[in-house]
Amino acid sequence: MQPALQDITKLLREKGFSDQQVALFTEQLMKITFAQLYMQAMTTFSDEDIQIIENIAIDKEAHTKIKELYKERTGRDPDEEMQMYVKGLAQRIHQAVEEEQKTS
Repeated sequence: MQPALQDITKLLREKGFSDQQVALFTEQLMKITFAQLYMQAMTTFSDEDIQIIENIAIDKEAHTKIKELYKERTGRDPDEEMQMYVKGLAQRIHQAVEEEQKTS
């Protein structure tokens, strides 16, 4: 688990969220993060790229292909892009908690 995600899950546990709630949050966060990458990727993919992805029946294989094509088309590592998104989210969550503590 990446450090920013660990920070978020630790904070959620400290705030009293159950393991099940933290797991659900983490799962949803990963889906949202991949969706963000997917949206960015679609702007760089050719029609042929999209057709290749659509022809892959297994989601895991499609995700792998999307990441591969994203790196080819943008020159950026998709995993690093997703980590940056999670890190930014972690910073915003920490800021929100700090603001909440100041007003409490």
